[in-house]
Amino acid sequence: MTRSERKMRAGLGKSGWLAGLALGALAGIVLYRRLAPPAHMPNARVWRGELRRRHGAAKGAELLARAQELYRELYARRPDYSRQAGALSRLVLDYHAVWQILPALAVYRILREEGLEPTAARDEVLELAWTTIGPLYRSGLAWLPRLRRPFPAWKRTVALAMQTIFPPAGWGRRWVADETARYCFDITACIYLRTLSGYGAAELTPIFCWIDDQMARLLPASIVFERAGTLALGQDRCDFCWRRV
Repeated sequence: MTRSERKMRAGLGKSGWLAGLALGALAGIVLYRRLAPPAHMPNARVWRGELRRRHGAAKGAELLARAQELYRELYARRPDYSRQAGALSRLVLDYHAVWQILPALAVYRILREEGLEPTAARDEVLELAWTTIGPLYRSGLAWLPRLRRPFPAWKRTVALAMQTIFPPAGWGRRWVADETARYCFDITACIYLRTLSGYGAAELTPIFCWIDDQMARLLPASIVFERAGTLALGQDRCDFCWRRV
């Protein structure tokens, strides 16, 4: 274990109860929310309304029905994480696959079949994904701007997230800086990129990177998110760096 990692773990036990409580609620949603059965695509109710708004009632319903059918096929041959993770990590990785990756992939492929260019199809899937992920982040981060000193709490929240919601079994990481006004690490391997590459749709991965940028906009103005590149866009790492203004 590196010095940065030891410092990060030690910091979790120091006055981190508020960050732990907030992230614990978020983790609870992820870990104990019922996984979707094969016959039902998660978020279908919300996405149905969005697709109807974009494409008209009849066409939107048709697109969703086709995506639902494709989702069943994808679910039936979804990744098996049992060889690379413990029981708890498998549950988390399965959540990411079943609730995030596969629904986005199903809709993306249907939109491509309709003739949309990759960029246009990705943009639409990104907006659909944010309609369901956005409220989760907004509720999970609502407490942070109320703090007098939000940056230390945010550091503890991120550190806890990297142990629970984004476990090492799915994300390789290298800690870079754990300082008073700067907190940075690199992601060297990503389960989203690996899974989507396995389905032949690596080009869809950037939408989940863009969601990181969307989430950063929910942080207090005193916390700035900085990033130079991502694995999905051809870099050798995804760099995450938060700086206190």
